[in-house]
Amino acid sequence: MPTLKPKETDFTEFNVVPNAIGNLDHLRAEIIERHGGPDYDHVDLAMTNWLEGYGAIALDSDLLADNRDALYLRTEDFQLTTDDDFVITYGVNHVTTGKAIFCNASFYGSKLMNGVVAAHISEYHQDSAAKYFPEGYEDARYFYVWKMARKVDGGCPAVRIPYSTGNPSGSAFGVDNNTDALVWFRSYVDPATHVSPALFSIIWDRAILFKKKTKCGCNNSSGR
Repeated sequence: MPTLKPKETDFTEFNVVPNAIGNLDHLRAEIIERHGGPDYDHVDLAMTNWLEGYGAIALDSDLLADNRDALYLRTEDFQLTTDDDFVITYGVNHVTTGKAIFCNASFYGSKLMNGVVAAHISEYHQDSAAKYFPEGYEDARYFYVWKMARKVDGGCPAVRIPYSTGNPSGSAFGVDNNTDALVWFRSYVDPATHVSPALFSIIWDRAILFKKKTKCGCNNSSGR
């Protein structure tokens, strides 16, 4: 058993963004107001962390060759039931706060654990949350908002979720409607420790599922 590098430091994202929870609550309310409306129900998806290597060894669990360089958070399983359903991911940009060198969010199918599309939070649209805060609000730079959807309309930074059925690259390169899915969040390498950020040194990412309401009780989901 090698000597492990410690992950904990005396520096957390709460030191950088002291009103982070209040800002996240504000961001959530603005996202629901702007992206929801009377035609949608919304669900705050529950978040959990994934085991890392040595915990998996102790529990005899397969982590698909993971190591200690990244912190993984994931949503609960959910389904897109219509082509109008979508997910908004939002939270603190862990690169901007100095707790990671790269972070992203990926849309996965639950059965095959196949990641089909990713939002590279740390690389693009670093001011993606600015329009949800009052103009000139300085701390807006610490936050991000990304949409994952079948239909990309340009309203905010977004990635398009491909289908499995009929996908020219193969069925594992997409996820169909009415199929269990999830979103993984990754934060790679705390610059201070050269391993993943400690679990509670970052402010956990969040995700909201928006589901289009059906009319007259019928199923309006896509055939795929």
